[in-house]
Amino acid sequence: MKHTMLLFATMLALYFCSGSSCSAATYYVATTGQDGASGTEAQPWRTVAHAAQQAQAGDMVCIAGGTYAGEHVVLANSGTADAPIVLKAWNGTPVLDGEDGEGFGLLLRGKSYVSIEGLTITRYKFGLYGGGDTHDIAVHNVTAYLNYHGICFEGGPHHIVITECTAYNNDMCNFLLAARTNDSIIEDCIAFNREELGNHADYCFGITRGSCRNIIRNCVAGGHPEDGHHWSGHGFALRQDSCYNRIMSCRSFYSGCEHFAAKEDSDYNEFVNCFGAGRNPAAYVMGFHVTGSHNQIRNGIACDVTEGIYVHWSKGEPSKRRANNNLFANNTIVNARDYGIIVTWTDADLTEPATTDNVFVNNIIVRSKCGVRLSGNTDAIRYNDLWENGINYTNCSAGTGDISADPLFADEAGHDFHLMSQVGRWNPAVGMWATDPATSPCIDAGDPAFPCGEEPQPNGGRINIGAYGGTSEASRSPGTGGRG
Repeated sequence: MKHTMLLFATMLALYFCSGSSCSAATYYVATTGQDGASGTEAQPWRTVAHAAQQAQAGDMVCIAGGTYAGEHVVLANSGTADAPIVLKAWNGTPVLDGEDGEGFGLLLRGKSYVSIEGLTITRYKFGLYGGGDTHDIAVHNVTAYLNYHGICFEGGPHHIVITECTAYNNDMCNFLLAARTNDSIIEDCIAFNREELGNHADYCFGITRGSCRNIIRNCVAGGHPEDGHHWSGHGFALRQDSCYNRIMSCRSFYSGCEHFAAKEDSDYNEFVNCFGAGRNPAAYVMGFHVTGSHNQIRNGIACDVTEGIYVHWSKGEPSKRRANNNLFANNTIVNARDYGIIVTWTDADLTEPATTDNVFVNNIIVRSKCGVRLSGNTDAIRYNDLWENGINYTNCSAGTGDISADPLFADEAGHDFHLMSQVGRWNPAVGMWATDPATSPCIDAGDPAFPCGEEPQPNGGRINIGAYGGTSEASRSPGTGGRG
């Protein structure tokens, strides 16, 4: 990952350089140009496709604002680590418009050391596509909409960095890393669906078919935040043997299926500090859906869903491995229509073990129809707070350290699930610490075997229960002791 970030830093510096001082040649494209011209600012080329065939290592192609209709841009050459090829917007927003939903908008198959910035791509089968041994690509501030796939890398790419991009209403996937796309980053990106456009993406963010060691960080998925549209698809989904990926500090809204998922033998993944809220009223929506093994879901929040945490195995899954040995720690589940936490299996061969050895610790589950339902006696629950559920436990009993008390959230209606504290609660709305008239019983109530991590002093020497336990936003303890 350090290699990837160093590459991106180098390319980002190029974005702000001018002319030949930072590249072997600088070419210009404008809707008023001619492909037979010299490609200078005074005599620009007419098509991006022509420029992409000319660009060599170290060259920069500056593309003027306007619509480039019917173009299919294929990059002919690769850059190098010291001299990447840069394609960037210039003097407005250039729009590649395929018009018919076919072919590729911008094709990078087998290319390396290329930087793309500021383009909008619409109405192709694949908006921006990198396949095969494509590597060391930086994609920044690109918008893709009304394609079949928006921004897609598959079939072996690696070291791809996608930042501050927007993809919406791409029929299948807005962002996709597929078929052994490894060691890549998607960061600070937005994927959503606008109801009036009609072409609703099935997946906002997908990592599939054996893609491993990727990071998605600080991204937002779901129905469009302004119209509250409840869409039919998935927020962040890891599928089909995609392992060792990390989804960090991401948010998903108004899903119609699941907000976060590790499915179909997707193992050893982490979901950390993720937030999923809202559901299509007509749909069965899960906050966190896990059918793989050895995954970790930590410091997550799921509210206003059908199931908060859903751990499931079915004989219909592609292999006979079970959903087992997953860790669910310091999550907050609020207002799940059915179950806060459910572990289940269907159509299983009764001679083989079902879901096993999943651990649920330091979680808060409130106001669900049922708090926790387990399928077997090898799953473990301990140090959770279950409160005001229709029934707290089904097929299981309270675990060691479990409590049942009002967690005293700061502002549940406003989705602020920090715990009240008389000596200090983080208020994200103003970026300051506040004090409350009462202190949550979930403070200093977590598993003593868990470290306090980044909890600020005074932290009482014991981790808090709930989504902010062990983090720098954990509510402070009235106690004076503490271990860091």
